[in-house]
Amino acid sequence: MASSEDKSLDIFGKPLELTEQEIAVLGDDAVRVFLRRVLSVETHTKKGIVSDPKTLVVSSSRCHVIAQKPSVKLETSFNFLKITLIECSEKKLVFHLIGEGRPREFTTDRKNGVTIVGLILAQLKNLFPVTPLDTLIKASYSTESINSEVSLLHESLRQAMDSSDPNSLESFITIYGFLCDLHNIPYIAEISSYLRAAYWTHGFRELNLRDFEHFSIRDLLPLVATLRHNNYFDSFSVDGMKVTGEVFDELAHTLVHSQTLKKLKLTNCSLKPVKKLNVTSLGQIMQQFFSSAISLQVINLSDCKLTPDLAIAIMEGLSVNPNISDTTLNLSSNELGHGLDVRSMSDSLSRLKKVNALNISNTNIDQDLSRLIEALGLNRSIKHLSIGQNFEGRERIEGVKQLCRMIKADDCCLESLDISDSKLKEVTSAILNSLIYNDSIVKLDISGNGMGTHGLRAMVKLLLSGTQLKELHCGNNDITAPGLTYIADAIEHNYTILSISCPLSDIVKVAARDGDIIEEALMRIQRYLCRNHSDEKLEMKLAKIRQKTLLTTSQQSALISREVVQVEEMLGNLSRAEKKPTNYDVEVDRAKAVKEEANKVLQLVDSLYSPQKEAQQFEIIVKRMSEVLEREVEGLYREFVQENIETMVTQSVKSCPLLLTESDRETLRQIGRRELQSELQETKKAVARRTAPEIINSIRTKDQTTPMGKRRRRKDDNEEDDDEIVIPSDPLTTDGPTLQHLGNKRPRPPRRNQNRPAGLKKAAETGPSSIWDLPASDDTDNNSTPVETKK
Repeated sequence: MASSEDKSLDIFGKPLELTEQEIAVLGDDAVRVFLRRVLSVETHTKKGIVSDPKTLVVSSSRCHVIAQKPSVKLETSFNFLKITLIECSEKKLVFHLIGEGRPREFTTDRKNGVTIVGLILAQLKNLFPVTPLDTLIKASYSTESINSEVSLLHESLRQAMDSSDPNSLESFITIYGFLCDLHNIPYIAEISSYLRAAYWTHGFRELNLRDFEHFSIRDLLPLVATLRHNNYFDSFSVDGMKVTGEVFDELAHTLVHSQTLKKLKLTNCSLKPVKKLNVTSLGQIMQQFFSSAISLQVINLSDCKLTPDLAIAIMEGLSVNPNISDTTLNLSSNELGHGLDVRSMSDSLSRLKKVNALNISNTNIDQDLSRLIEALGLNRSIKHLSIGQNFEGRERIEGVKQLCRMIKADDCCLESLDISDSKLKEVTSAILNSLIYNDSIVKLDISGNGMGTHGLRAMVKLLLSGTQLKELHCGNNDITAPGLTYIADAIEHNYTILSISCPLSDIVKVAARDGDIIEEALMRIQRYLCRNHSDEKLEMKLAKIRQKTLLTTSQQSALISREVVQVEEMLGNLSRAEKKPTNYDVEVDRAKAVKEEANKVLQLVDSLYSPQKEAQQFEIIVKRMSEVLEREVEGLYREFVQENIETMVTQSVKSCPLLLTESDRETLRQIGRRELQSELQETKKAVARRTAPEIINSIRTKDQTTPMGKRRRRKDDNEEDDDEIVIPSDPLTTDGPTLQHLGNKRPRPPRRNQNRPAGLKKAAETGPSSIWDLPASDDTDNNSTPVETKK
């Protein structure tokens, strides 16, 4: 009895003619069949060449070879990506497969060969649109005409197929299923469901393997491999998982070939390749793929048990990578101090030109910290440096000194500095004092240093110095309630600071006793920070600039006028003298010339300061520019939203042509126009509120960032070199808890003066009134010596 045949159609619209036995052999793949062709395999025997008929079935991801004799059975099946080379000629079709020594050779005509090859290439290109086809599979043709036929068929099939969007999550899931088939790993529907429910719904673009940690690491191999062929995810994160074996190798390939992966976060991971390699070979691998990564912007390798050699290899690879720039590198919490080659590490740090943010905190490099900081000072590319939890041991003071020199250098390029949790105590004041001479750092984190009163003095002085610091983190520093008031007083006169962290850990210690003082100080700090964010900052700043400008102009004019009057009096006295001095005429002519020059200088001073006097005209010009910008933004926004409205209406009509009438379409347009008008008003207000003030404030504050302003501050301060760090040993009294003595075992020496200082006594009775209630912050305090005990 003849078996019935399947009546479904192949990709060309012709009947597939699959038999029931073939459908049973194919199983689930029978519903995804694209093509069925009968070929033959020639076998050399003693009786001669024997030709056995074979059925080649091409599905969506595999080729199936089915034997017809003596019974129908599946002889072999292989994924498209198992094919390394396809050879197509007039009468032959040859597949070279991975892991098989002998190729699989089929006898067929030219038409069948072109059809099979064109279909496989079209399906691969449809599934992997962002991956070059020649990196997936290679094809060889005996004649140029066959090559042309395959190319034409390939392009026509691609246009007929449903093309996948390389930026969509559905394409990612499709590729994931294809790669599960390639690696012979079961397709996990739970992963696909979670990707749709969590990642797509909330717009997450960072793939975190921690979300799938309940699966084995090998089950996640296709998920990692998919990153290389799809653009949906731009970040990859692993936290607390061992990235080993094939997953590590696949991750390395992904880093090298991915076009869109910008962030790599491997935290608390054990990185081991599939082969057992020594540290040198592993370092070569790390250096190789970090030197060829295409678009990495963030690299987080914190707490990954990296050795110094591996860290150096990573930095060397990044330094020669031509594809990246402005990269963030996090090597924190790795033991880089054990067996460290200081010269190699210093050379790598100085050559790290492709990195603009470096985190080497808690890396146990305290013994060689000063030399490494010196190398960092030679690097002009690093703008953001985190180096906390490394100031320990005997080299602690030398490291702080070198950091102060780096900060005070005229060519310092740092924009943010993090020395948090370094337990520097009073030594923190040296770093704060050096920041007075720095005009580039806008973000500072000194939290967790227990700096106490001595550091508080330096911090208040820094806030009053007019630096460009905009963000300050100062928690866990033994700041008392009066100290918080001093900070509020300093911020009252600072128009640059925009954010300061609330020292909650310090507040909790004294909140029960000084709750009212703390509440008032925090409210004042909040009020001044809001002022700095608002236009009030601009008006007050301009008023001070105008006042200073007029005062400077009047002083200069008065000085020159007095000199002119003195010259005139001298000339009058000389003319009335009975006895004229030698060369009287020559000296009189010279004095008159000096007088004329002085008058010209007076006019010049007035003309030089006239632009400052007419600052209001400058503001008017900037505001006019802002109005022009408003109109341009309004036009662009209106055009953009109207295009979106028309697109929305078009899509609605296309989806529901019978439900939406012309009146419904006009209603949609009117709703869109109302929303547009509302949004335009808010946009214009935002532009008017921010653009002109920001421009004027940026120009007005330029004087503080110039080298002349820096030198002027150094001259005015008239301080000693802060590199000489002396830790004070005498206890300093405040209204809060008294700081502990450095030597707790020896007795506390009695004070010479048992009375409290007048300023602190008054503050204790009536509450702190100003920052000047603090003990004097002269540099002589830094060099104070312990008070001798009377015998």
